[in-house]
Amino acid sequence: MSAFGARIYVLFPRTQSVKSTVSWTREVVARLDKVSPSGLRAAVSSPVSTLTEVARARAEVDRVLDGTSGDVRVTTLADSRTPVLLGEIMDAIAADEQLHDPRIDALDVYDRRNGSNMRESVSVYLAHSGDVRRASEQLRIHPNTLRYRIKRVEEITDTDLSEPSTRLLMEIQLAASARAVSSPNLVGPQQYSSRMIDSAKVPGAARAYFDGGDVRDVFTEDAVVRDDGRTYVGIEEIVAWKSAVSTAFTFTQKIESVNTPGSAVVVSVKVEGDFPGSPVQLHHHFSLDGDRISALTVCP
Repeated sequence: MSAFGARIYVLFPRTQSVKSTVSWTREVVARLDKVSPSGLRAAVSSPVSTLTEVARARAEVDRVLDGTSGDVRVTTLADSRTPVLLGEIMDAIAADEQLHDPRIDALDVYDRRNGSNMRESVSVYLAHSGDVRRASEQLRIHPNTLRYRIKRVEEITDTDLSEPSTRLLMEIQLAASARAVSSPNLVGPQQYSSRMIDSAKVPGAARAYFDGGDVRDVFTEDAVVRDDGRTYVGIEEIVAWKSAVSTAFTFTQKIESVNTPGSAVVVSVKVEGDFPGSPVQLHHHFSLDGDRISALTVCP
């Protein structure tokens, strides 16, 4: 038995049946819940034959726990492969700026500027495989209202949702951007003022961003910023967003890693301060255009 952070790993010798181990684990979790309900979750790996495979088994357990929700109390990779793989695909999309579809940004900007909910409408519509009746019932609107909204979404995003590949791509993009929101332990990155340290490790315009450089000197005129589930397009919206960063709490940010895949810059930062849930880890995904930032995504 060993503990790492909030997780405890237990190695059972001479165990060949995953099914029996899962059954025993469910019984243990149920008994512990009766004594003190805590939302405890567990994952059971595939059996390993040698100690050299233990690290792989632990990685498998972590994948399952990271990729499933609190509703799944005890499970395995085989039983939860769909949510685990989908979650990892969503994370891969969020981590690579080149995989992001800017048409989703156009939808977010339209909703924010018009006080509409086109994003929610098309998300529910796609979740119901284009069934207008069922989707409109969930949204509690008339079917014709939903038909109008879907047509408007097609105009805003310049897409044709009658095409299966377009529907698939939009559903994946919507899910990926919804997943790439701030950590639940962080009230919102835009609510804190900051002091940056170790910025010398960061290249180019990304370093100027962490050093508190003037937004108009750091970002391109048509830059896009995605943070806390919101999208900011153009220099004026980014100026307003960055201004909000200097309010409320005080925190420090320490750069823990810098990666440069292709033309992108990915900076992982440990954030500590006087806010609930401190510390947290945030990842900044920069796309650079010369000596300026053309896109930035902040996610846990």
